[in-house]
Amino acid sequence: MKKINSDNQTEFSMIGDSRGPLDRFIAKILLYGIPIVILIAGLSYIIVQKDMNRNLINENSDTQSKIEKLNYDMKNNIDTLNQDFAVKSMNAIFNKVDLTFKMNKFWKYSLTVNGKDIKDSSTNVSKGNITIVLTETKAKTILPDAVVDVAKVTGGDALDKTQNHFFIDTKDTTIKNVNTTVSPKDKYVLKLTYTVKATAKGKIVFTLSPQMENILFGKAGKFTFTVNVK
Repeated sequence: MKKINSDNQTEFSMIGDSRGPLDRFIAKILLYGIPIVILIAGLSYIIVQKDMNRNLINENSDTQSKIEKLNYDMKNNIDTLNQDFAVKSMNAIFNKVDLTFKMNKFWKYSLTVNGKDIKDSSTNVSKGNITIVLTETKAKTILPDAVVDVAKVTGGDALDKTQNHFFIDTKDTTIKNVNTTVSPKDKYVLKLTYTVKATAKGKIVFTLSPQMENILFGKAGKFTFTVNVK
C-alpha cells in the first residue's frame, strides 16, 4: 500500500475544493432558492385562482338573481314594466313643458253654478238653493297615467289632490254651512260639489291655485272665485 504524505494530501484538498465563496453561495441559491420560488409561485397561483373562482361564483349568483327577478316581473309586473318603458320613451322625446302641452287634450275642467257654465272669476245668484260643481274629466287612453297626469292640475304629483287647488275660503265666505262633497265616479271623473240653502245675502269665496285659475278662466292673478248671493 502506497502512503500519501501530508504535502500531497494538502495539495489534493486544495485542488478538490477549488470553488470560491461566491460559487458556493450561488450553488446554495440554486439548491434551496429555486424550489422556494416555485413553491411561492404555486401558492400565489392557487390564491389567485380561488379569488377568481369566488368572483365567478358571485357573478353567477348575481346573474341568476337578475334572471329570477326578470321572470317574476314578466309574470306579475308586465303592466308596470310597459308603463315604465312608455314613460322613459316619452321623457326622452319631450321635455316637461312640451309633454304637458301634448297631454292637455286628455284633461277637461268645468265649473258650474246652478247648472250654468262659469267662465269668469265671479258670478251672481239669487237667494235659495245653490249648487256649485267643479268637474275634472280625464279622457280614456292607452297611455300610462304617469305620462297623462303631467297635464293634470296637480302636475302629476301623487301626493297632491285636485281639492287643494279649489276650496272654500272660510275667512271671506259669509254664507255659512256650505256642504262639500268629493265624488270620484271612477278614475276618469272627479266632482267637487258645494251646496247650501242661502236665506240671506252674502258671498261664497273660493281660493284657487294659479294652475286652476288659469285652466278655468284663462288667466291668473286674483286666485279667487266668488259667488255673490243677491
